[in-house]
Amino acid sequence: METLKKDLIFNFLSEKISSGEYPPGYRFPTELEFSRQLGVGKVTLRSALAKLEKLGMVERKVSQGTFVPGYFRPMGKRFAVVYSPKPEISNPYLYIMPGIERRSLKKNVELVRATYDYAKTPGFFKEAQCSGIIILGSDFTGNEPILTAVRQSQLPAVILGRDTDRAATQMAVIATDTHQAWLQALNHLKGCHCKRIATIWLHADTDRSRFKGDYRSYLKENGFENSADLIFSAKYEDRSIRKTVDEILLLPQRPDAIIGYSDFFALIIMEQLKECGISIPGDIAVMGCCGYPGSAFLETPLSTVDFQYEKKGERAIDLLLEANRWFHANTETPLEYISSKLIERSSTDRKK
Repeated sequence: METLKKDLIFNFLSEKISSGEYPPGYRFPTELEFSRQLGVGKVTLRSALAKLEKLGMVERKVSQGTFVPGYFRPMGKRFAVVYSPKPEISNPYLYIMPGIERRSLKKNVELVRATYDYAKTPGFFKEAQCSGIIILGSDFTGNEPILTAVRQSQLPAVILGRDTDRAATQMAVIATDTHQAWLQALNHLKGCHCKRIATIWLHADTDRSRFKGDYRSYLKENGFENSADLIFSAKYEDRSIRKTVDEILLLPQRPDAIIGYSDFFALIIMEQLKECGISIPGDIAVMGCCGYPGSAFLETPLSTVDFQYEKKGERAIDLLLEANRWFHANTETPLEYISSKLIERSSTDRKK
């Protein structure tokens, strides 16, 4: 019960400080008086104040009292966005950032952008006066230098990655349920009268590889052919994907549809099919998965399942603004999913 009281008092005080109700320079009552006001013991109050002091939210001066630091910036007003720079159009950073920027403007949050290499330098987050961190990346082991720097900052952090990242990092995570998205794509193809579907996974993607057993069971249960001969993997390279498409076309019976690991796989799949004289979707339908905006402007617009990256960015801002609810609280760090959305276009238009 004492631990619960300590957490409740910590959450109560941190919210008052973050909201500005206890402004910079505010002096708290004496411990005896304050504990009476809050209806808790002095030990409980001291524990909560010690945690606030560790976060830099209060300053305790001998013989003077406890204050809100004059330099304190209310939590939720300056967030660092850290990322691994990749110029390719397949980098989700390009599609998540507009959501982060839009939400930060609405919520009056200042953004500090930094690459992993820059952000992991000692003292970066303190010098930048950040009150929260958004990490764009996935498949963390938990031992990466950027994660060490984030832990040392003692700031709340949200990873925009995969659900497996929470167990590896013990940090808050916002993820896409890629398995659900994949099933949305298959259900759409079923409605387009496609029963023989060739699937191209990303080579060595452990997350979706774990889904392969369930995937084939789903195919069988829903009237699709579930032969292992219809499941392929390729590297995210033009040559590797084209070679895989050629292997599919050499099957004794061609598929009704090909579903690519992502829209960027699907773009190359469509190019190769067209170069081989295959009509899309007349001969073979093509389905993507991720929601690349450029998919709408192809000669044959691509059907896809949109991961709604911008919504992930928006939710990251909101979750950090709610950090008093979960950061350093006696609760599990959040794991949230953003729902995906089916987008039907010409590449799968085989309905009869």
